[in-house]
Amino acid sequence: MQRLPAGWITASGLRVDDTAGIRARLLDAFSGWSPPMLQMITDNDGPYVDRPLFALLVPHTGEHTPTVTPLGDAAHLMPPLGVGANLAMLDACELALALAGSTTVGEAIRAYEKTMLPRAADAARMLENGAEALLERHDSGEIAGAGWTG
Repeated sequence: MQRLPAGWITASGLRVDDTAGIRARLLDAFSGWSPPMLQMITDNDGPYVDRPLFALLVPHTGEHTPTVTPLGDAAHLMPPLGVGANLAMLDACELALALAGSTTVGEAIRAYEKTMLPRAADAARMLENGAEALLERHDSGEIAGAGWTG
C-alpha cells in the first residue's frame, strides 16, 4: 500500500504495461525493505495492476430503502485492515436471520440495519486512520525491512 495520487503511473512517465519500469519504481520506493519482501516485487511475472483503495466517510449513512440494504464492502468500505470479510459474513448471517424471522422484506431490512449500521460506524471509526498509521510507520522507516513473509 502506498500513498500515491490517482494516475501515478502515467505521472511517473510510465505506461500501465511497462512491467519493468513499474518494477524499478517499486523497488526504489521500497528499497529499505527486507529481501524476502522485495521478492514480491522482483519474483513475479507481472503485469502490475493499479488497485486504488477507497474508504467511506465516517460515519457513512444513507437513506433507508425498504427493499435494498448494504452488505459486506457496500456497508463497510474501508482499507484492508483485517475486518472486512468478518463483517461481511456477520452481515450476511444477520440479514438471513432477519429475512427468515420477518413477515416482510422491509421489516427484515429494518431489523438488520438496526444492528448493522451502528456496527459499521463503530468499525469505520476504529479503522478510520488505520491505513494512514501504517503508511506513516512505513514512511518513518519504522517497519522497513520487517520480517514479514508473503
